[in-house]
Amino acid sequence: MIKQNSVQQVLDTAKVEEVLGDFITLRRFGANYKSNCPFHDEKTPSFVISPSKGIYKCFGCGASGNSVKFLMNHEKMSFVDAVRYLAKKYSITLEETEDTQEEKENRTLKESLLIVNEYTTQFFNHNLLSREEGKIVGLSYFKERGLSLETIDSFKLGYCMDSWDDYNKTALKSGYKEEYLIQLGLVRKNDDGTLRDFYKGRIIFPILNLSGKPIGFGARTLKKDDKAAKYFNSPESEIYSKSKVLYGLHVAKKSIVTDGCILVEGYMDVLQLYQAGIHNVVSSSGTSLTEDQIKLIKRFTENITILYDGDQAGIKAAIRGMELVLQNGMNVKLALLPDNHDPDSYVKAHGGIALKSYIEKNAKDIITFQAYLYSQEAGNDPVKKSELVRDMIKTISLVKDPIKRSFYQKECAILMQVDEELLARETQKTIIQQKVKAKKEETPQQDAAQDEANWETDSYENIEDMPRSSRLHMVEIELCRVLLEYGDKVFDEHENPFFSDDDKIVLQYVFDDMVNDYEFELPICQKMFDTIKANYLSGRIEPFRFYAIHQDPEISEFVAKNCFKYEHEFIGKWGKNNDTKIIPHYGMFFKKEISDIINQVYIAQMEKLSKQIYEMVLTTDEDSQATNSIPRQILYQKAFLEEYQKKSKHIQNVFRTW
Repeated sequence: MIKQNSVQQVLDTAKVEEVLGDFITLRRFGANYKSNCPFHDEKTPSFVISPSKGIYKCFGCGASGNSVKFLMNHEKMSFVDAVRYLAKKYSITLEETEDTQEEKENRTLKESLLIVNEYTTQFFNHNLLSREEGKIVGLSYFKERGLSLETIDSFKLGYCMDSWDDYNKTALKSGYKEEYLIQLGLVRKNDDGTLRDFYKGRIIFPILNLSGKPIGFGARTLKKDDKAAKYFNSPESEIYSKSKVLYGLHVAKKSIVTDGCILVEGYMDVLQLYQAGIHNVVSSSGTSLTEDQIKLIKRFTENITILYDGDQAGIKAAIRGMELVLQNGMNVKLALLPDNHDPDSYVKAHGGIALKSYIEKNAKDIITFQAYLYSQEAGNDPVKKSELVRDMIKTISLVKDPIKRSFYQKECAILMQVDEELLARETQKTIIQQKVKAKKEETPQQDAAQDEANWETDSYENIEDMPRSSRLHMVEIELCRVLLEYGDKVFDEHENPFFSDDDKIVLQYVFDDMVNDYEFELPICQKMFDTIKANYLSGRIEPFRFYAIHQDPEISEFVAKNCFKYEHEFIGKWGKNNDTKIIPHYGMFFKKEISDIINQVYIAQMEKLSKQIYEMVLTTDEDSQATNSIPRQILYQKAFLEEYQKKSKHIQNVFRTW
């Protein structure tokens, strides 16, 4: 394991413009650099690199980070590999600690299992291409399905001989341990102690990780036997977890970044589409789509198109998958193929270009698809129709982006002939009820993480359009940002009449006088606040770059994402809509910014209480004691705000009572 001081030395030494300059073309832009974004297609450069801050940000797609994050995202390196790469680039000798015995054993086990799987992949592939039975049975099948030798080689397809011990005898003779063969599910031991090849007589689909290393296998029988399972898959192991793997991702990842992801059901679907020139395709390997698989796709794109069979089973599976994708804040469409076709057969019948065209013409978002499907199902039955509309509302409530949600509501209202305002109210009510329910069922960390995801996907032109929960998140992020950027700056009493001490720095003012006991809703903001505060209390006022290259990836990512702004971004819009002076150059009037943010923290605290009371009203019986106590709490809040409004006039432009 690399010692932390070596990691920090690498992070301190690496220059973001030099590292990124090895991979993309940079052009001077004042004190910064600009480039076309390497993470999405664009004609006008919106990718900005700040040498002074040590970070980059794309103002088109939102990609951001430091040197290590760039290597991890662009080159698909692990954190350790990225550090090693930078150490080599800057001729830094890394100091490493000796692993514990448990760590050594665990690493040795994983390496051993990967070595066994690599050998097994080569063995099965050799069977397919070079041995008589393999060529007659396995290779002939693949050729009949239209696969080329190039495709077979790219996916390392294979064949297991129709023998109980052909594989295990050869593997043991080659020195591979029996316990590893059993653990990986390659062989099974009978009661009498004899070993039996698990994939006997089957064609083999190796399942490869992002680095192209085999971590598991799928195996299909070619015999017509109703008693035998059509497909066998590797069991869970130290290197393979079925719910966290997508078949074909090792070859699809680069195309997915630029073209989005097409999700299909089977191995052959992936192979046929890949061979037809559609390389941005993966499969969930015969399992229902899982949240881990969706998060894996999200590392490369926000856009998924589900391409399933058009039968009832395919429709149900597609809808379940689409709802799960929506819950993760991604964009999803569904394209159902004509009857009696799956992606494999459609490509063979019509070709890859025709399939691409079909997807473009027929892919529908989930709301459009559900509305069409349900309107046909409901007909003119008002009872059935109302039930289906409520199902639609549940689906719409899963959409995180309020702008997208409004479009879905409008479309649903037209297709289902429902009043749009009624639909919007019912959707908002469902969202609130879901959040209240989630707070009861989930851990605080999970709930806060979901709230953070909501903030990231929300997009608003001004603060008045923003839901109160999102306003609170904006304030929390802005508070952390000013601490990072201006923490060591001194206030000027004449520019800020509310500040009584002209020699206090920002950190001292905030931590000593203002929001010392504030509890954040966003966990990352709480972490940022606590980290900055801990350094301050220990006598260290760390510079901005310290946090930009912080070893905690959550901290460095927060800095890159939220501390690289231009004058046209949110704070300017906020000032315009609240009759305050617009900041012409970002940071030029930082003292005004800080007073605005501090004021907003107070408002946010009050609005948070108001929201809690509002939710309590929705979930409390009318005659309960809690409900009867609400007016007194609201009066207390209003009294507090009236007192505070005397000190800050612009609050009156922002605050609205429930």
